[in-house]
Amino acid sequence: RLASILDVAPAAIGLVRDRIILEVNEHMCAMLGYRKDELVGQSARLLYPSEEEFERVGREKYAQIERSGRGSIETRWRSKHGDDVEVMLSSAAVDPSDPSKGVTFTAFDITDRLWAERDLAAQRDLLSTVFDSAPYAVMVLDRELRVREANRALRESVGRSDSQDAMTDLLCGEAIECA
Repeated sequence: RLASILDVAPAAIGLVRDRIILEVNEHMCAMLGYRKDELVGQSARLLYPSEEEFERVGREKYAQIERSGRGSIETRWRSKHGDDVEVMLSSAAVDPSDPSKGVTFTAFDITDRLWAERDLAAQRDLLSTVFDSAPYAVMVLDRELRVREANRALRESVGRSDSQDAMTDLLCGEAIECA
């Protein structure tokens, strides 16, 4: 029963002891392009694009496990075909009183989420640049007609510095009177 649960889980799941892979589910194999027999018995180092990342993850995650019984970290794994896979790796000791029994882990592929976050940040930067570059005064109001953002032209027209913080002091949070 447990094997069928592990194999249908929508996450990579496995077991390591002394950072040697002892067990993985089918989702992990599919995520990285390896067969189970290519992973089991190998050092977890195989999964990482660099020795530095392998060491960083081990140091940080095992320190978390020692402190609280579990650890989570965002990292990068390398697939069999050389593609980078961004993962959220979470681990816990099989037996907290005996670390020699190994550590279980789950890994979720967060590559798409991270790319979407990067794209969103770039779009926000572009929008901010366009907003602030407008030669006329522009402000963003919320539903209660409170100023939430003001562009450079508006800040300059009211004699404020280029700082959004200064504009916050002057306008943001204030309601605009409509005649």
